[in-house]
Amino acid sequence: MIKFHSKTTVHNTGESHSRSRRALFSHVLELLYLCFALLLFWPAWKFITFLFPRNKKIIVRVPAKLKVPEHKNGIFISILNGKITIFSDRCTHLGCTLHYAPDMNEYQCPCHGSRFDSKGRRIAGPARTPMVRLSYAKDEKGNIIVRIPLSLEK
Repeated sequence: MIKFHSKTTVHNTGESHSRSRRALFSHVLELLYLCFALLLFWPAWKFITFLFPRNKKIIVRVPAKLKVPEHKNGIFISILNGKITIFSDRCTHLGCTLHYAPDMNEYQCPCHGSRFDSKGRRIAGPARTPMVRLSYAKDEKGNIIVRIPLSLEK
């Protein structure tokens, strides 16, 4: 009788071993299906989140007097006629980073030669639209909070 139990035990161990291999294979297969589904869903997720863009928030402290526009964190801050004006530092042609030329009092694109005046209007070059003016808010400490749209982030 003891031998019978031992044969049964060996037989059950082999059967449970094959069941555990099947269960492991099943779990690995489920994991592969999940990875494949995520791989297919990722482009759809990126498209959906693009439809609801989030903004990058920049907090800057503006000096009381600016003689030339200050370039900080992807924006140009200037004071025109006593009013703070904020532009994106991206060229509206192909998105190159603009530079301010103080001797000419204009913004210039080093990539394709677009030029903009101090008010952001197009002067010359392949760009067809003016510089992007950004809105801002002031907090209680006097800092300026600028929200940069996702399309203008670097």
